[in-house]
Amino acid sequence: MEYFSKHQQGPLTGELEPIIEGLGYKTVEVAAKKTGSRHHVSVIISGGDSGIGLTDCEKVHKAILPRLEILLDDRDIYVEVSSPGISRNLKCGAEFGIFVGSLVRLLLEGENEWIVGRIMKSDERKVVIEMSDGKKEDYLYDTIRKAKLVDIQEAKK
Repeated sequence: MEYFSKHQQGPLTGELEPIIEGLGYKTVEVAAKKTGSRHHVSVIISGGDSGIGLTDCEKVHKAILPRLEILLDDRDIYVEVSSPGISRNLKCGAEFGIFVGSLVRLLLEGENEWIVGRIMKSDERKVVIEMSDGKKEDYLYDTIRKAKLVDIQEAKK
């Protein structure tokens, strides 16, 4: 499935990523659109075992807003910074690398049952998942129909 093989990255991602990473976070997604005369920029960040809180989002917002004003040549910009959410759909192969160590559910092509495991590593072609029994399995992105992060509370059930 080509959907998982390439990191979907817009022009703003390359400009904002060094700022965000400089603050100690990972850039998951940057989306921008113009509605009327106003720019709307949505930035999703990840980082740390404790997750992303309001203070983290504020810190990133303050750091990237001046850069966005220059890049978009506009001061009427609405910027939204948030965490990936507790059960985010992984949209591309690069996101597996961002979430190494996290629990994930995979639905493979031609299968009806979800596979649950921990992301151990990933590269351009595949992801390595550790199952609950400790066994590690490789999955090519083109065999993955859907992938979702697992909510920690859901995993305890």
